[in-house]
Amino acid sequence: GTVPVTFGDAIAGFEQSDFVRSTLGSDVHKHYTHFFKTEKLAFESAVTDWERIRYFERI
Repeated sequence: GTVPVTFGDAIAGFEQSDFVRSTLGSDVHKHYTHFFKTEKLAFESAVTDWERIRYFERI
């Protein structure tokens, strides 16, 4: 396999992995899948300093 390029790709690979599911168990697998998706959404919602500076200049 290859190393995922994005966090989303890594989450998808984790979620689809029968190895991870069988190793950790279904409940733990579901818990971490939900956690990773929640973290991704929080990360994508965050406004960076660069965005604040860059777009504040325009208004």
